[in-house]
Amino acid sequence: MALASALAAICPPGFDDFCDHEMITLITSDGHAVRCLEGLLRARCPKGPQAAAGEELSVVLPLLQWIYAARVQERPVGDFDLEHFARIVRLAESWGLRDVAELQERLMAKRSRARGAGSLPEDLLTAYRNNELSGRFSFRCPSLSNKDTKADEEEMEVPLEGGLTALLQVRSEYFGAMLSGAWAESCPTKDEKTVVTMYWPRDQMARLLEFIHGGTFVAKVEDLRTAVDCAAFFGVPSLLHHVREWIANNLKVSTAPTLWRFVETEPLLKMQDIDGCEDAEDVEAACFEFHLEHFSELAGIKVWESFGGDDETNDASEEEPPMHTLSIELFHRLLMSGLVRLPTRQLICVVERFARAKCSDPSCTEAFAKLFTSLMPPAVIFNRDCRSALLQFNDVPARTMITI
Repeated sequence: MALASALAAICPPGFDDFCDHEMITLITSDGHAVRCLEGLLRARCPKGPQAAAGEELSVVLPLLQWIYAARVQERPVGDFDLEHFARIVRLAESWGLRDVAELQERLMAKRSRARGAGSLPEDLLTAYRNNELSGRFSFRCPSLSNKDTKADEEEMEVPLEGGLTALLQVRSEYFGAMLSGAWAESCPTKDEKTVVTMYWPRDQMARLLEFIHGGTFVAKVEDLRTAVDCAAFFGVPSLLHHVREWIANNLKVSTAPTLWRFVETEPLLKMQDIDGCEDAEDVEAACFEFHLEHFSELAGIKVWESFGGDDETNDASEEEPPMHTLSIELFHRLLMSGLVRLPTRQLICVVERFARAKCSDPSCTEAFAKLFTSLMPPAVIFNRDCRSALLQFNDVPARTMITI
């Protein structure tokens, strides 16, 4: 997941060029000094590691790897390794690690590549919401509207907690530039928190900051546009990954055409090469496959009819089928694949209804004829029957071919 990957990139002994105000130094029993994010350690370990508890670097670093990114190293198991793992678990227990049981299970079972992040997202988000991360920055979002009430304006003046500066820097290109170097916003002000003014809607900024610290951003379809805009402006690729995952997991017959059209019009959602998001969902493929699988429902055909005969009188539902909200280009792509599982005569009716819906004006007779022809063979492969006949497959009995 993106959060764990971001934290793994700054896990000791990696890059630690962050604000000293947010760091803590652990001294191991073999004399090594390890700089860590104090807020993160306290979020994950309530007892708080005051020191390395007399353990060596070889024990402290694997534990920090779990605390930061919920990852364990893969090692051959032997008597020495089992004892070494036990020392890591004992140190975790002494620090009060919240998900020590899962750490122990992962160590002993050698499931280093297993999915899951323990309680990392929950621990970090809870600490962020409770203002327990000791971040150096907060953000004030002035009102952008003249219609806000006095109460709204007072709320706008209350700064939003920035959380872990290091996490803001590695998960957002915008904050990475703003909160480092010699920019005015990043200049230290002794021990006081630096308040940065952001001319951005407060509710969106609040959701973005929570997302960076392990929260979710998209809860409903209306959030997608906002999420993409925030991801583009603040340079948060993992937020685009979150949008793709949400769409793929929330495809329904009633909303799938609208979601697919949204994906098609957003080039950013087609980016697959995102650092830390190697398992990014191919949302285009997910939408395409959903429309093929649920084609008869999207077209408004009753389930029992879609598996019936070739009766040309089969009717669609009285309500406007969801498929009619799909763009002509995407509908053409479905037919062009030749993978639609629908009897030829029924599919002709579906195509005709779709074309008439797109050319509903009585004066569009010529446009209807042109569109209808472009959606019929030989302009498209049409359905699996036509595809099988063209490719001379014998696995699916071919129905009557269409000639125009």
